Amino acid sequence: MLVFFLVVSVAFLALIVSKLGQVIPTQSKNDEITDSALQAAKAALLGWTVSHADLPGLLLYPDHNNTDGNYDGTSDCPSISGNASLLGALPDKIDSNSSNFGNCLADQNNSRPFGISYLRDGSGTKLWYAVSQNLLTGYPGPTTPEITTAWLDTPAPSLWLKICNGSSTPIDDVAFVIIAPGPPLGGQNRNAAAPAAINFLEGIPNGGTGACAGSQSNADTDANLTFVSAPQTATFNDKLVFVTKQELITALVPRIVNDVRVELDKFHIQNGQYSAAGDSSGECDATSNTSHLPLNNITPDIGCVGSGLSSLPEWIGLNTTIGWFPEITYNKVNDDEVTLKLTNCAITFTLKWNTTPAPGHSDVTRSPPAC
Repeated sequence: MLVFFLVVSVAFLALIVSKLGQVIPTQSKNDEITDSALQAAKAALLGWTVSHADLPGLLLYPDHNNTDGNYDGTSDCPSISGNASLLGALPDKIDSNSSNFGNCLADQNNSRPFGISYLRDGSGTKLWYAVSQNLLTGYPGPTTPEITTAWLDTPAPSLWLKICNGSSTPIDDVAFVIIAPGPPLGGQNRNAAAPAAINFLEGIPNGGTGACAGSQSNADTDANLTFVSAPQTATFNDKLVFVTKQELITALVPRIVNDVRVELDKFHIQNGQYSAAGDSSGECDATSNTSHLPLNNITPDIGCVGSGLSSLPEWIGLNTTIGWFPEITYNKVNDDEVTLKLTNCAITFTLKWNTTPAPGHSDVTRSPPAC
């Protein structure tokens, strides 16, 4: 009899161990799926905004339940003001029916999907997303935000998002956040057509000290626009990734330089050399090799051949008071070499003319690798 009980006990113990072995890998696999989905969404959103046709750096409003009553994967432009419009499900494309609002109207030339509609976290739930008003156009923000390196050391017109992660000092310059809600916890009901954020996202009773002290919730778009990154518990299972304004603007810089390079290459092909620098209005100044981009050449002179760089995209700031134009320092080293630097960015971009293959192009080097 003792042998029988011993055999049964060993078998029961083996069963428990085998079940534990099934649970742990499953949870680990779900975490891997969640982490991969978050990183893929972050990369896709960054790539989308960096390549934006109208305004690099511009982002979309989230997919709300209070605009069209569903989470259909489209960005919903708000009809009312308030931070509630800055949080919702992660959109995959713009809403082409919302062209009355500035944000969607500005995005008509960038209406391609992100290619992330398939992304889900490890529980099979769609990802959520929050964005700073600084990176949106339309109501209630400015018609066109001025997204440049100047923001790296000057206040932006609206608040950036904040992340509380147990530290006394929150990360307070966040451009956007992507959140994996995880499976529903106690009290959350996702069976309705478009459940509110509280049915997906949670909070913690104390987010830290200082500005993070007290209860903080990912579902609450309060005046501080604060989100929480914390270990998972029985009452909190959100996981998130985020991009700071520094990361976003650093990612934009190569795009800006490349668009300028394309026009400089056209100029060199047409004129056999790079232009002298421009003055503060963009007019070419034959006596200056270091200053602003030479946008115009109204009074041709030696060193000011050609017609300037008048074909640059509008968002470079051809009116010279906004956009990237005031932030770019142009230096003509010689007829076949120029350097470009941007305000608050340590990178020096060097463009050297290469005649192979004909008609030629510039080879670009950068040092250091990041702002």
